Amino acid sequence: MNLIHFCILFLQTFGIVLTYNATFVIDRVPGNPDGFPRPVIRVMQEGIRQANPFPGPLIRVIRGEVINLTVRNHLSETTGIHFHGFLMKDNPWMDGASGITDCGIAPGTSFTYRFVADLAGTFWYHSHSGNQYADGLLGPIIVDPAPGDVDPIKTAFPHNDSDDHLMLIQDWHHETSEDISANAGPYHAYPGFIPVYPWPTTSILMNGIGNGSCELHQCPPASECQPQFCLNRRSPMFGECNSDVHASNDFLCGGQWTRFRIINVGSSVPLRLWIDGHNMTIVAKDSVPTVPMEVSMVTIHIGQRFDVMVKCSQDPTRQYYVYTTVASELYPNNTSTTFSTSNLKYPTSTLTFKIPDLYPWQVFADPRLAPPDLLE
Repeated sequence: MNLIHFCILFLQTFGIVLTYNATFVIDRVPGNPDGFPRPVIRVMQEGIRQANPFPGPLIRVIRGEVINLTVRNHLSETTGIHFHGFLMKDNPWMDGASGITDCGIAPGTSFTYRFVADLAGTFWYHSHSGNQYADGLLGPIIVDPAPGDVDPIKTAFPHNDSDDHLMLIQDWHHETSEDISANAGPYHAYPGFIPVYPWPTTSILMNGIGNGSCELHQCPPASECQPQFCLNRRSPMFGECNSDVHASNDFLCGGQWTRFRIINVGSSVPLRLWIDGHNMTIVAKDSVPTVPMEVSMVTIHIGQRFDVMVKCSQDPTRQYYVYTTVASELYPNNTSTTFSTSNLKYPTSTLTFKIPDLYPWQVFADPRLAPPDLLE
């Protein structure tokens, strides 16, 4: 038992309930998550600066702890925060599904969410107002087991907190969610208009950043028989596009096992992730521990969470690519070839990368190279 768990157990002995207190501010600011400047929604903890507008701050608590979160709405429209994966059995009015379980947070006002984190695992929060989360209103939640709880994952796969990483992956677009939603229909909203859904993915982000393309091109005309799954790429409305503005995410494989909490926080399409040279063992799905299953890659649908363990047993002098792609065979006409890369490093890694066993374009060309879908 570590010192933190000892202190928590001591407080609980005397009936003292732990409470997580924070204030989040939501506003709209310029951002360039993939190098293309556009308006985004920022989620920040009051009084604390952060490097990127989103994802929002990590909420990390112990099972049984009370979450007391005040949200200030600095947007010009109603908003709210939904806590994805929490059951809210005794207080559904704290669910944050604006227009369903509450009236939402009006512009210029605030609301305090208060509930008990009664389940352990990997969760996330996001807006349920319109499609605001597609513009960045989202963030991660980790609920650690309470002192005295049996943690089947740490028991079977010993790892330290420093070997516990978040991977928030999402499809990204150069248009705002309002424009994309309007483009979804209806047919013939004006003469010749043909709706598009899903809107073609421009780039893929990992933890709020990526490297998109600044290339401009025009698509051939669409028809009702041949829907438009090509994207006309335009210049930014403000600022310059720079596809190399963000460095890739680095993840350290430090101990015998490293844990990755993968969450698809995207808005349109399933995504696929694999780590070159390393298999992954799925140990939890949507915060529920599972029978361990070793896989070469995972296909993760919107809103899903996978906890996977990676054995750090490869050449420690090399770096390894982490690939995230659109699950193209599940995409209309199998047209998307969008992918992103991050890096897996060992403490003694040099700048040399291992030559990949499987490139994204190989999977796009032959989806049979991907494993069966794990949705079921």
